[in-house]
Amino acid sequence: MSASELPHDPVELSDELDDIIRAQEMLRQRTIALQARYQALQSLADEGRYDKPGKYEYSSPEEFGSVNVNSTATRLGYVHETYMDAPLSFLRAARESAVKVREYPRPEREQDELSATDQAVEDSGPAWNASTSALAGYASTDNALADAVARNADREGRSL
Repeated sequence: MSASELPHDPVELSDELDDIIRAQEMLRQRTIALQARYQALQSLADEGRYDKPGKYEYSSPEEFGSVNVNSTATRLGYVHETYMDAPLSFLRAARESAVKVREYPRPEREQDELSATDQAVEDSGPAWNASTSALAGYASTDNALADAVARNADREGRSL
């Protein structure tokens, strides 16, 4: 892959982020609507319509429907007020950054330099070889310590 090729298209990535934001917002809206529908059941639940009868005819209900309806509505409120608002705020912040990820126009001179660099990189072969090594001018004595001392002495202008 040359330097001018992109591993991913920023426009496609931004579109995918937009899709995630839309889906998250839709889920938040559905949660709010579901909470409202449960809240609408509260008056019927207060009348005992959703109570689970006790074991005996005149005993207290085993489950109080009003408590369950209220609990469900409250917990759905927690979901959209805390859990879903936080990811949406972070997703929106990510979107603000994502719209800036794109290739900006470059001056012609810079584009020519980039093209020449791409071509030179492709033509030059491997980036690391003996001629580009800092150790290219030194012969090895098969003793790493002796080689290091000799290079150091050479750098400092001393002879061994």
